[in-house]
Amino acid sequence: MREIKNNGYEIAPTAPRENFLPHPALQLEDLEAYSMLAIAGVSEKPWQDEGLRRYGVALVIGRFQPLHAGHIYLFHRALALADTIIIGIGSANVQNEDNPFSVQVRELLVHRAIQREDIVPRVVNVVPLNDCFNDDAWLKEAIARTGKVDAVIGNNEWVNGIFVGYGIPAIEVPLFNRDRFEGRKIRQQLRQQRKL
Repeated sequence: MREIKNNGYEIAPTAPRENFLPHPALQLEDLEAYSMLAIAGVSEKPWQDEGLRRYGVALVIGRFQPLHAGHIYLFHRALALADTIIIGIGSANVQNEDNPFSVQVRELLVHRAIQREDIVPRVVNVVPLNDCFNDDAWLKEAIARTGKVDAVIGNNEWVNGIFVGYGIPAIEVPLFNRDRFEGRKIRQQLRQQRKL
């Protein structure tokens, strides 16, 4: 059963440990540490003062495998450009070596992060977005789940290209400390620590 919070979006339910995290040595706090900007060395958020807000609702899509400080940075940059955001959890229907975290784990991490970052009032929804190998079908499903958006904000060329082709602007933002915060590197680190 899901629990409704704040703006009406859903928070992932807690699940039995054996079905929730992909390795018994992995703790939720291990994953959360990667998404904390203070740990990443960010104490001030200068993007909040940019005054560039020109979109009503922007969509931010990521796989969040796992959620990390680069994603949190992207949320804040998106909120500097839009009044509100919708967060799409990509590859929601995929779980494999490159996507070890279930959509429920990723959803929970996103919700905990937006609460910690105090941006809940400006996050309209958090929605799972399944992979589909037909661009038109994927876009139709994404829009059905998110509703109308004024822009997509992120750095995925494939996603940006699909939305631009549909007439929705795509805004790229600079990557944050990419040499340290990249999902592939974090997963590799977790495997080396025998937590994945």
